[in-house]
Amino acid sequence: MVVALAPLHSRVPIKRVVVATYQSVSGAGRRAMKELADQAISIFNAKPVEREIFPHQIAFNCLPQIDIFLANAYTREEMKMVNETRKIMEIADLPVTATCVRVPRVRGAFRGREHRV
Repeated sequence: MVVALAPLHSRVPIKRVVVATYQSVSGAGRRAMKELADQAISIFNAKPVEREIFPHQIAFNCLPQIDIFLANAYTREEMKMVNETRKIMEIADLPVTATCVRVPRVRGAFRGREHRV
């Protein structure tokens, strides 16, 4: 994001940044990918959905939570976006708000084969 913002900022000063990211389940690791696959299979077979990694069912859902919530109501991932944007842009007081959403998408190696859920 900052790669696109920096040249714009050099021409017209940026007043604020509002950003949303949509990150795949695979970013949460192998166990998260397995949970997504298992939940999808359970749903297709009309069985109860079990969850261990995510706070809510991830199969066929988007969860607006990546990592834990902090006292300021942002997640740790969202604050990482805020702090890194300010640091890279070298604007310590730049107003940044971020929403990071986990989406039920898997892309990559899973159980030795390529899977898309």
